[in-house]
Amino acid sequence: MAFAAVGSWVVASAQQTPSPAPQAPAVPAKPQKGENEKRPYLQKALDELRDIKQHLERAPHDFGGHRVKAIEAVSEAIQQIELASRFEKN
Repeated sequence: MAFAAVGSWVVASAQQTPSPAPQAPAVPAKPQKGENEKRPYLQKALDELRDIKQHLERAPHDFGGHRVKAIEAVSEAIQQIELASRFEKN
């Protein structure tokens, strides 16, 4: 899965010079209980993305200069999955 690949990339990255954590927008609150019961795979993806974002934000290195953009991309993915999860398939 793409999430596992991103997680592996994060863990396997080489140690770089520490840089301050970027100011990222706050992660939106988790959906109300029951909102994702019909879509457990989306909830699992959100949980994984939130864990990855937290790891990137707390890492003592900048992943070769890619940390800020990776955090932005993960934040955007979280937002889009939350928006998508609000729609039911007919």
